[in-house]
Amino acid sequence: MLTPTTIPGATYGEYWPDGTGATSLTLPPGLTTALLHFRVAADGRIAGQAHQGGAALYWNGAAWLTLGSSTGISVCAFHPTSGQVYVSDAPGVYIHNRDGINEALVEGYIGSQGIRWVNPDGTVVSGDATYGIPGQLGQYTTCGDVTIGQGLAGGVDAIVDGVLRHVCDGVAEFLRVNRVGDAFALYWTDYASGYRLNTTLAELRALPAVTPPTPEPVPPDPEPEPPQPEPEPPEPTPEPPDGGIDMTPQQIAIRGFAGQYARIDPGELGQGPFGGFPIHWDRESVSEWETFELSKPDDKYQIKHCTTGVILGADATSFSADLTTQFYTSGGDVTERGAYESWTVFRLRAGGTICALIEYDQDGIVFCSADLTVEEL
Repeated sequence: MLTPTTIPGATYGEYWPDGTGATSLTLPPGLTTALLHFRVAADGRIAGQAHQGGAALYWNGAAWLTLGSSTGISVCAFHPTSGQVYVSDAPGVYIHNRDGINEALVEGYIGSQGIRWVNPDGTVVSGDATYGIPGQLGQYTTCGDVTIGQGLAGGVDAIVDGVLRHVCDGVAEFLRVNRVGDAFALYWTDYASGYRLNTTLAELRALPAVTPPTPEPVPPDPEPEPPQPEPEPPEPTPEPPDGGIDMTPQQIAIRGFAGQYARIDPGELGQGPFGGFPIHWDRESVSEWETFELSKPDDKYQIKHCTTGVILGADATSFSADLTTQFYTSGGDVTERGAYESWTVFRLRAGGTICALIEYDQDGIVFCSADLTVEEL
């Protein structure tokens, strides 16, 4: 197993074997919004999606340019030889030259995951088409005769000479792989840190093979239970206006995973995703650091931490092995309230539990973040 270099606080990034690359902590100046899921060319140019507005942004080596709208998760990629910038959008994939000028459109929506890589012949390999190899890898990238991706048991695995081998442990999101000759550069994040690994084909071949787990025997089907009589349907409970939620700003506490309250430590700015505060789910009672304000400045709600004044957001545009990494705060890269910080809040039934979540609509497909339980104080 290989040991990567840890970069605390970094999220997205990409590197090449010669050291060219960047992380969310080392992007060129001039951005007015966080840059999501970005890619780095071999010559250091950068392209990704704006957190606010969703446009494709491009660093040409001297300035940031806007290439237009974009759709998907990893919306940008670079051609390996021409250096052209490929951008996925609803009509298809737009191809821009090094100056950022659009030269062509390859028609046809490629899917919600955007672009994984571009082949030398210009064909686009989509994220949807490389979302997993059954029984071997999760999301993956193929570089010649080597395929590297998310291990099904966590970390990073590689298929070398047809053998699945274990590269390293951990949580690997937004894994980027670049190869030059027999040298490889890998980068990934667990949203709290970035991880960078340089390796070679010889080192990959020497890694231990992954032994697939022995499947558990399938027990026989139990005898069916006799059918139970249908219960009488309950009387419908009328729903109060606005779900019975107070529309004026009010203090709340938030329960999340394992029923624990959310806590934000004012002394931890910069240690969470996007340079904000980390959110801890470890309190059984509510005090100052566990108190938030729920308000409704427009047709969506806002959740603000009373002590620090930062607002909460949730990014579930990519599935994660750890749902807690979906939640983040402003105070770093996120400086204002946008769609990912605008909450849908509702009661499950009249007088019942209040839930809060972020909704997403990608090309008519609606999905949501993990939900939180709101308790009025």
